[in-house]
Amino acid sequence: MAAISSVMALPFDALAQQPTFDCSQASYVIGNRNIGGANVSDGYTLDLSTGETALAKSPLISSGTQFVNAIGYNTVDNYIWGYRSGTNQLVRIGSDWSVEFFTVTGLTGTTYATGDVSPEGVLYLYTFNASSFTKIDLNPGSANYLVAQNVPTTGTQLNDWAFNPVDGKLYGFGTNKTLYQFDPVSGTRTTIGAVTGGGIEGVTGSFGTAFFDSEGHMFVGNNDSGAIFKFTAPLTDLTASLFSNVGIAPGDGARCANAAVPVPPQTVNDTAAVACESTVIDVLANDLAGDAAIVPSSVRLIEPGTLARVTSLSVPGQGSYQVDPVTGAVTFTPVEGFVGSASLSYVVADADGLEGQASLVITGNCPAQPAFPCSELSYVIGNRNIGGSNISDGYTLDLSSGGTVLGKQTLIEGPNAFVNAIGYNTVDNYIWGFRYNTNQLVRIGSDWSTKFYDVTGFPSPVPGYATGDVGPDGVLYLYAANANQITKVDLNPGSANYLTAVTVPTTPTELNDWSFNPTDGQIYAFGTNKVLYSFDPATGARTTLGAVTGAGIETSAYTGAFGTAFFDTDGDMYVGNNGSGAIFKITAPLTNLTASLFSTATGVTPGDGARCPSAIVNDPPVAVDDDGTTTCNATTVDVLTNDVAGSAPLVASSVRLITPGSLDRVTTLVVDGQGQYNVDPTTGAVTFTPLNGLRDTVSIDYVVTDGNGLESIATVTIVVDCPMPVKLVTFDAHKENGTALLSWSTTEEVNSDRFEIERSTTGKNWTQIGIVASNGESNSLKTYQFTDQAPLEGDNLYRLKMVDKDQTFAYSRVRSLNVENGPVAYVYPNPATERVFLNTGKKVVTQVTIVNASGATIAAKVRAGYVDVNVLPAGIYILKVTYQDGSESCFKFLRGK
Repeated sequence: MAAISSVMALPFDALAQQPTFDCSQASYVIGNRNIGGANVSDGYTLDLSTGETALAKSPLISSGTQFVNAIGYNTVDNYIWGYRSGTNQLVRIGSDWSVEFFTVTGLTGTTYATGDVSPEGVLYLYTFNASSFTKIDLNPGSANYLVAQNVPTTGTQLNDWAFNPVDGKLYGFGTNKTLYQFDPVSGTRTTIGAVTGGGIEGVTGSFGTAFFDSEGHMFVGNNDSGAIFKFTAPLTDLTASLFSNVGIAPGDGARCANAAVPVPPQTVNDTAAVACESTVIDVLANDLAGDAAIVPSSVRLIEPGTLARVTSLSVPGQGSYQVDPVTGAVTFTPVEGFVGSASLSYVVADADGLEGQASLVITGNCPAQPAFPCSELSYVIGNRNIGGSNISDGYTLDLSSGGTVLGKQTLIEGPNAFVNAIGYNTVDNYIWGFRYNTNQLVRIGSDWSTKFYDVTGFPSPVPGYATGDVGPDGVLYLYAANANQITKVDLNPGSANYLTAVTVPTTPTELNDWSFNPTDGQIYAFGTNKVLYSFDPATGARTTLGAVTGAGIETSAYTGAFGTAFFDTDGDMYVGNNGSGAIFKITAPLTNLTASLFSTATGVTPGDGARCPSAIVNDPPVAVDDDGTTTCNATTVDVLTNDVAGSAPLVASSVRLITPGSLDRVTTLVVDGQGQYNVDPTTGAVTFTPLNGLRDTVSIDYVVTDGNGLESIATVTIVVDCPMPVKLVTFDAHKENGTALLSWSTTEEVNSDRFEIERSTTGKNWTQIGIVASNGESNSLKTYQFTDQAPLEGDNLYRLKMVDKDQTFAYSRVRSLNVENGPVAYVYPNPATERVFLNTGKKVVTQVTIVNASGATIAAKVRAGYVDVNVLPAGIYILKVTYQDGSESCFKFLRGK
């Protein structure tokens, strides 16, 4: 009667027979929502193989208690049965997700979360950690139909279980991730063990769904993550694998255990590391087939955001992905600047249509090539021939000064290392050029790194392009000497002709470089015949402007190729001669056909050049040589008076003298045999004070700098006529009885006062050792002598300082005398007990010290030619003597007992 009353309580249309489920591979889950504090259940279908779910009905129950749990699939009637939470009713669900309620005798309203239906059609319910489970017979013909019966068991923390069709036992997976087996008749629990693998160890929360397939494989679903794990039969293996992921957090599940679960392909994440080149990743190499073979042509990329499945994809900041339609391999081409890691999902299907999804993780190391700044600097290629092959080096060039700095030696390692026909691309601020003996262009960054780009459409055979420049539209114009065509290569990645060679006819011309004029957009070239030409970049038409002259450019001093050509923003052209390094400027308008020597490149013989034509070129100052005359007086030359400023004013305080030999830049300079030069720190004027007796032409170089830091060098030349007060005809030095005899003679003396005799051992520090008066006025031979009574041991240098009555003076030449085998210094007695006497000849002693055998120094004094040693203990000592001239002597002596 309870069953009849429950059916009579249903709406009229519920009396119609509920449609049953098919025992298929499908699974069914209950999803729960909390509305106003009450749980509401929705019905879903679940594909265990893929994890895909579909909402079947929401809500399952439209009124009253709407929470359904502990469901199971009854293979006897092919309905899903479950418990209506908080009541004494069961819920029967049809394949149309209609529900019917059945009141159960003896059901107390306990909240059941765990349930499944046995092969005999009995529903087994369990409450978390309870000491018994409840079984309810669902067979209408049974004497226990819809009667609750309790079976004692061991309390266990689990949220679902399922019948294994292989052995007829119940299996539950506890929240402690331990697998248990329950005997449905006796209630006996058997602990099988903890399950590991597939990442199940890191999953938290309850496992609210449990299923079996026909082969005895168990599937459990985690409520928190939606992950479904598979325990492969036999279950004693205790190893889990991640089978799929559900898009909802299921509350409970059921399926027909007599149906197989198709095994989908198992996709595995792929990794790859790339630099700046394309790489092919065989994403299927590590993927595993399920029940059916993987179909390579099924590989699709999943577009971020839209989730569209595509075979090609470009991701900003990363690069482009392309799927091979035959092999399924993915080709990744990074964009410049991709550094770091990126992940992209892909999906693959098998022959049964089952899919697997994984990620392709790529680590990129393709830093962006740094661009050049558009500055006043120019850039040149210097070429070296090694073993018959040209090797190119990169230099920066300051057109204004001619100064070069090596940027990188050997731009390209390995074969085909010769670069020519370079040009500056103002569109991307890179230098582009031609790589000899290849079909490649070279792109050069500001760090002198190189990247290579293949070009299609070059003439065959590929010419040896030596002439090149890039137009303002980003097109490289290449030319081989005397060719009848110009080759254009578009460098703009977005262009339809990107990196495609196109030729236009022209008139054959002998030239080695050309450059775009920013003022009129035409190409200008200076031929080896020293004739200036212009070319129309669109038509290739050549116009002969005429021969260029000026600054000697037309002479034989500048032969060979002019391999560098540049423009500045004003339309002035600069051409560099390879042989000499000379850089000439042809001032706009170029129809003037007049050249001036602008600078000279140093440190490199350029083979080709490029610069940003939008940048100015600062004109350097031009220092002009200066002349002057003087007698014996100081003279001042205003060296800046005739110097010419360039783009910036001259800086007077920058004037420096250039030291001969060392090339040091100084403001005061003494030149032996000439005199002293001084620079005025305010005006830059140079004052020269000659040596007395100087009658010669002297010169010194100076450098001046302008406000831009550019320099120029010139020479100051001064004619000096400063006769000596004495005409010295002889000056000699001789040894005589331990002394040094100096003798000299004059044939003319004017206003002469005296001779000061000076001595030195180094030639730097001189000491006056005597004075001899001169005759004063004389025009006949006069002789003089001076004796150095105590010449120093070794080399003695002597000179005469010839002083006039007005105290001006001049020096004679230096004479050298070596004094050897002089008196030998010695000590006595030895051994000594009280005193050690010193015999040092003419040498004056300034200090003595005593050193004992341990190396300790003992102070001592000389007293009347001796040193007191009375207080010293017996032993061996060293007496160290220092003389007035700085020399030293050491004597070993024995202090006796």
